[in-house]
Amino acid sequence: MKGLKIRSATYGAGSQKADVTDAVRAAVDDLGLVIGVGNGSLTPGTDPAPNQPKVLHLRWQVGRKKFDQEWPEGAIVTIEA
Repeated sequence: MKGLKIRSATYGAGSQKADVTDAVRAAVDDLGLVIGVGNGSLTPGTDPAPNQPKVLHLRWQVGRKKFDQEWPEGAIVTIEA
């Protein structure tokens, strides 16, 4: 198994971003990652950029291949390990 490694994750808008690397890593299992992009799953109880559309910027690695992608608020991220 190659394995999925989350390198970094931020969630927010503009300069108002939160480091959500630990929250995303906690959602990874043997099959990969499935997580909703939103305040409830990434920053429970807080909103890093109130009244603004937010994005999840995720950097990850599977084996030796590195990836870098963004998802808008409301999306569901699915990455296979």
